[in-house]
Amino acid sequence: MRSLARFREALRTVCFTLSAIVALFAAVPPASAQPSDPSFDEGRALMTAGDYAGACAKFKESWDKAPSAGRAFNLSACEEKQGHFVKAISWLDAGLGQVATEDPRATAATAKRLELLGAMPKLTVKLVSDAPADVHVTVNGTAVSIGVRTPVDPGANAIVVTAPKRAPATTTVVLEDKEVKTVEVSVGAPIVEPTPAPTPESTLGTRRSRQPQTKTELGGEERVIAGWIIGGVGAATTVAAVITGSIMLANDAAYHGCPQPSGDDRCASEEDARALGEALEIPNAVLWGTGLAALGTGVIMILVPRPEYTVDATAIVVPTAGPGFAGVSVHGAF
Repeated sequence: MRSLARFREALRTVCFTLSAIVALFAAVPPASAQPSDPSFDEGRALMTAGDYAGACAKFKESWDKAPSAGRAFNLSACEEKQGHFVKAISWLDAGLGQVATEDPRATAATAKRLELLGAMPKLTVKLVSDAPADVHVTVNGTAVSIGVRTPVDPGANAIVVTAPKRAPATTTVVLEDKEVKTVEVSVGAPIVEPTPAPTPESTLGTRRSRQPQTKTELGGEERVIAGWIIGGVGAATTVAAVITGSIMLANDAAYHGCPQPSGDDRCASEEDARALGEALEIPNAVLWGTGLAALGTGVIMILVPRPEYTVDATAIVVPTAGPGFAGVSVHGAF
């Protein structure tokens, strides 16, 4: 019985040992099965060669595949080499988020962060007193708070001020290591909105609401020619009014100059003069009114600049006659 117990104890020990060996080999795969990161390896090689921009690009590729503290700290180192202290601190913060507090790398990263902050220049951006509301300020593309001291990279720093309905205003400030500076900036000039071109309907208004369908615009030369034609018709009509008026005056003088007859004898031209004078009264009035109207219209068309609305291309002069009157009329739009 004692021999059987020893055998069972030995068998249990062997099984435990074999199980531990199998578990160890299962947890640690062979070197050929472990994943590799060519981007990270290329980044380390470029850092050694002094190509810091290329190294940052490769480290970023590696970070995008699998974020880790080592990748973040290497990114911070290559950004620092290029003088990009703001980006270097941001990658240190990203790496600190990947390690435990008691990790030695956390202590080294924290010390490096304090060192970079001490070497960085500090910039405070202020606005002029008359700046509008809703103003945004960026330094090197990163938004900053107005009136707050902000660590920036040494060298040239671009300050861009934007506001609604204002053009962007850019100011460049060059700072040395550890330099502290305050800069006052202003917004850009107001953006003038283009005035829309007026439509024909808006410029003509209600004056065109009843215009005929066949209308053309008279240019300056055509308008002057039409003015001379209408004015000439008006002048001719006025001359006709003067002639008929002269005839009326002559007959009136003949009528009143006729000697008083004795007995049944009367002046032979008395009735004729009276009849002719009465017949010319209405035509004379029509000629005066038409002539002066046409003459005034012609003068206006010649002297006054062309209006913005359209008119008929032609004016029509029509002889007019009726019971007890005669004259001419002008039809058109002026």
